Amino acid sequence: MPFNTLTINGKLVWECTRYQDLTRDRINNLAMYGQPFSPGEVNYKTDLIPDFAHVTVRMSHFEVMNKGYGQTIKPENFPLVRLFLMGGLDLPIKSYSVDDVLKQAIKQTGKKYKRFISKSLYNKQGHHSLENGLNTSYIDATYVHGTVGFALMKKGTQFIVEEGHYKVIAYIGASTDDWNFQSSNSLVQVVNPLVSLTLGPKTNNLQQTAVEENEGIEARIMFEYVGTGKRMVVSKGKKEKPLGRKERRYIHSFQ
Repeated sequence: MPFNTLTINGKLVWECTRYQDLTRDRINNLAMYGQPFSPGEVNYKTDLIPDFAHVTVRMSHFEVMNKGYGQTIKPENFPLVRLFLMGGLDLPIKSYSVDDVLKQAIKQTGKKYKRFISKSLYNKQGHHSLENGLNTSYIDATYVHGTVGFALMKKGTQFIVEEGHYKVIAYIGASTDDWNFQSSNSLVQVVNPLVSLTLGPKTNNLQQTAVEENEGIEARIMFEYVGTGKRMVVSKGKKEKPLGRKERRYIHSFQ
């Protein structure tokens, strides 16, 4: 079964074991019934009393980063990693944590770097990672996820200065996300009423919950990601010339 039930801190959590199963239909079911199944399906829970204010879906970092929208993300997509690999920081030979490099980046450049980045799936360029061997449509990806985030995970990630080259052992995970018909993208916010009408749930109980509880905003379906992130190793020689758009000399390995 693609969805398992977990009880965490007294709350029901739906564990999605396959990225491709988190579709528009499943999201609409969660908004209507508080579960990913609809009446008539074998796995539909007739005795479930849904808590629409706390609908949560959990998935592993491994699944979303290797089989979902995170599969094309690489360490050098993070400005902090690019800065390090290009020798932008004066660091002695040793291994550094994410926090170490963040502190040195602020100290030496005066610029605040972050360990987070985002990507929009509202355009084909942002969505191209989902079109290669996945049973996930462009409509489903944008409807379910929209704009997504990624993080260099503090646990395991190392920045290493060695004789002759720089190396980063990166663990990359997906950031916690949510679903409703609210968006920080102004264009998407304009078309969301039409999307809700044509593609959305017949009865949005998340929205009804917000009205009843006078929250002022629509309740959300939360996406939580757990476990170990995607591990990648990237290195660059100290004497190599700066990297341009047309010339990338990073050496990658997936581990």
